[in-house]
Amino acid sequence: MPILKPQIIQSNIRDLEASRNNQYNRYLLNKISVIIEGLVKSKDKNYGERFKEIQLILAGLREPYDISTGNLINAETKSIILDLYEEVIEILKSY
Repeated sequence: MPILKPQIIQSNIRDLEASRNNQYNRYLLNKISVIIEGLVKSKDKNYGERFKEIQLILAGLREPYDISTGNLINAETKSIILDLYEEVIEILKSY
């Protein structure tokens, strides 16, 4: 049984989906990081370890970005962020 409250899950999904347009922006990276931090603290029995892994991956993605747009420069970083975005959305929707 998830420890997360349904309203928190829905709020996280809405926040992430609203951030999708900023997919290559540091804003999406930051949004995922904040949500994952909360999910790690929830000590979820099903996905807790994966949330910790995602948190470590995100911590290593502090890549250079274009100051004028906020867009991340590295294409591989962008791809990783989008993959993690999709995974987190999928996990949250599974609740």
